Amino acid sequence: MQLSDDDPEYYKGGFTESELNKWIGSRRFSLFPELSAGNLRQYTGGFTLTVIGAVDPSDSKTEEFLQLMRRVAKDNKGKFGFAHINGVEYSKFVKNFGVSSMPSFFVYRAEDQSYAANSIEGQITEGKMTSFLNDVQSGKVALQSGTGLVAFMKNYWIWIVAGVAAFCMVIALIAWCTLEEDEKQPPDGKKSTAANDKSTKQD
Repeated sequence: MQLSDDDPEYYKGGFTESELNKWIGSRRFSLFPELSAGNLRQYTGGFTLTVIGAVDPSDSKTEEFLQLMRRVAKDNKGKFGFAHINGVEYSKFVKNFGVSSMPSFFVYRAEDQSYAANSIEGQITEGKMTSFLNDVQSGKVALQSGTGLVAFMKNYWIWIVAGVAAFCMVIALIAWCTLEEDEKQPPDGKKSTAANDKSTKQD
């Protein structure tokens, strides 16, 4: 497989459908594409971890930063996916992953929307970024919980289960109380018949 701005790459994995589809999916795009709402899931879903650069297109530092990320992407091809996004247009999205100023980057896991925010002090360099990514991959830098539904359920599943159980118990209690109340009431006509019998005796 060869894309216009990348070197040729040949598949060396096993020939199972899942392995081949994953390999093709992770290479449908160029080495360092621009993400948007239309391709975010498709691209990041092809990798375990994706390094996403957040930039301001009008910033004079943007082009230099993108070139830096492209070089890191080439050196770490196969370990991570690499992409960049317009952090002005998608400001709400990037802020969810620790981006407070640009240019910057974060490591994103699409499976549960967890991430590792850039914690590099000072200027971002190729060496510093590579070291940070190695720490993420080794687990030295832990991924943080994301903001999506999957992440929410993962973090709060105990409370969700407890809430559902409590709701079911309340419904069961209401049903039991209603049944008890019904059992205390006489069958239809029994009360009125007893009253008529009493009235007849008095006459």
